[in-house]
Amino acid sequence: MTQFVIATHNQGKIAELQRLLDWTGNSGRAYTDLAPRQQFPPESTVSYRKNATNKALTVSRALPNEYVLADDSGLQLAAAPDWLGVTTGRNLADCPTPEAYDERILTRLRGQRREFTMVSWLVCAHDNRIIARVRAELHGRVATSQRGRYSRGFDRILIPQGSSQTLAEMPFEKRRAYLVRGQAVKAMIKKLGECRDEN
Repeated sequence: MTQFVIATHNQGKIAELQRLLDWTGNSGRAYTDLAPRQQFPPESTVSYRKNATNKALTVSRALPNEYVLADDSGLQLAAAPDWLGVTTGRNLADCPTPEAYDERILTRLRGQRREFTMVSWLVCAHDNRIIARVRAELHGRVATSQRGRYSRGFDRILIPQGSSQTLAEMPFEKRRAYLVRGQAVKAMIKKLGECRDEN
């Protein structure tokens, strides 16, 4: 089992990554449990990979003996390819609740194509260097209304390919197989295991 520290100030992201790491037999904790709050570099508007890398290295400099995980994710819409993406969080920052940003997306897509891609880059740093990077994608369509009680945010409007339910209509045991960060965590654990086997 590996304990990771999570390089983010987003409490929802910390909670989800902790749950996903537990699912793989590992564990995670907020980096601020071990070090003072760090100032992350300004985020790129064009690269998930760069954003995740910068966060991982920032925390690794403060905690060089820890395995640091950092994520950058975004929602890409076929009907509005220049709207969200790498700047998803910033473009929806003025929405007061997850339900409000879901409603903004539903309004924007009314009468439009509903295909989406969720992208996640997950980066692991140790001793102030990057030791692994993985990318994961989830494809599907955006629902016409918010549905589900098991989770919030985009989960209430995203229907994964091959399903008729939104992510929020699925209990975690079912939802985790679809979650883009879940895919990224599984791929990261596998990649780190392969690196250790080579050594």
